[in-house]
Amino acid sequence: MKKTRALTLSLAAIASVVVVEGAAGLLTNSLALISDALHALFDVIATLTLLVATHLSLKPPDETHTYGHGKIESIGGFLGGLLLFVLGVDIVWSAVRRLAEGEHTVTPGLIGFLAIFYTLTIDGLRVFVLHASLKGEESVTVKADLFHALSDLSSTLVALAGFASASLNIFVGDTFAALTLCALIFYLSLKMVYRTSLDLTDAVPKSIVNRVRASIQTHQNIKSFDNLRMRR
Repeated sequence: MKKTRALTLSLAAIASVVVVEGAAGLLTNSLALISDALHALFDVIATLTLLVATHLSLKPPDETHTYGHGKIESIGGFLGGLLLFVLGVDIVWSAVRRLAEGEHTVTPGLIGFLAIFYTLTIDGLRVFVLHASLKGEESVTVKADLFHALSDLSSTLVALAGFASASLNIFVGDTFAALTLCALIFYLSLKMVYRTSLDLTDAVPKSIVNRVRASIQTHQNIKSFDNLRMRR
């Protein structure tokens, strides 16, 4: 399946970024690199969730899952969002401590820049592969992952700016880059937790309920109805 293959390639690519950039961040003590690796981890979870959703959408309901298997996707996304939020809090705490204590422990060097340029290359390839897979085939899941890839590209440029400033002895730039990326991580993780919590509690937007009700009321073969119930 074309879109599943594209998502699998994207998952493998971004997982390698988490390892490479995370290791480089630990070796150079760069919060900017570690934060960007954490943002990449968000995309690993998001892409894995999309793959699970794509797989489960092909699996019919059974005796123990009469409504299907879609909730598995929501549980994974919910737990993943909470994990990312906790990791983001830890990085913010480290960044604030560095600012308060005036600590300059970043050791910028070639390994950090190589990790960043590797990440930029992977992000570019992901954008190219995902965009190419959309030609002639419309896919919401692939399009969502394409947006994630573009987001990764932007965040890596922020990490590059912070790490480059540290190499010029402006060490506070690395810390501020980390805080900027953590703000993005908090937004994405809370958005994921909120969206999946709505799914897990069977919440349906009122606008959709009203559209369905209006459609039923205008159907020529339906005389009346009450007690409309909906779930995702």
